[in-house]
Amino acid sequence: MGNKQNTNKNQQLKDNNLNNKNKVVVIGVGGSSASGKSSIANIISKYFNSPIITIEGDWFFKTEIPYHDKYEENWEIPEAMNLIKFKEAIITLKNLIPKCADFNTNFEVDVSERGINKIKVNNKDYKNKSLNKDDHIIIVVESFLLYYDKDISNLIDIPIFMESDKDICRERRLKRDSYATKDYYDELVWVYYLKFKDLQLNNANPKIFDGSKQIDKLSEEVLLYISQKLTN
Repeated sequence: MGNKQNTNKNQQLKDNNLNNKNKVVVIGVGGSSASGKSSIANIISKYFNSPIITIEGDWFFKTEIPYHDKYEENWEIPEAMNLIKFKEAIITLKNLIPKCADFNTNFEVDVSERGINKIKVNNKDYKNKSLNKDDHIIIVVESFLLYYDKDISNLIDIPIFMESDKDICRERRLKRDSYATKDYYDELVWVYYLKFKDLQLNNANPKIFDGSKQIDKLSEEVLLYISQKLTN
């Protein structure tokens, strides 16, 4: 009963934030590796004129990755990521961005575990864009473990989830990463995706989209859904 009440309360707070214009709205994109997360996240960011680039969960991998008997390193588990720093980065940006008088104000935020990724306002793609006073300020976050941590899930105002067939995801991953093999994807990536999938869905209750669709059709559906959430 308590968990249900907390979920309803968190959803009410998120809905209230969406009703406040000129407030930062965090859009989350979760799903398995190669499900289309990054592509959709970048499309969302560009479409809604986000003043910053997409925040990627991969930035928060630790310098020492947990050992795996067969594959030596296991990048697919929560212990491989600094989830505390991930959460802090979202909070920092959510609080800092509205304090800028305009988005030509320059600042940098170190948002990575390894110190190699910094968020800049303004990203060069949006350097000359300004927002109307009634616009939402959009931040997009993506990760295959985005909704694993409840505290991070609660920071996401509009959670979405890319769901796709294993064969499709594996094919995409093998084309993208030369080091990946079929066994690696099936025995490590997909196994741990399934292990944490239900927990993530329960934590965030995201809108689920079919990541196997053509990107044009998929992006149309996702952008329509987000637009409706922002205006309802």
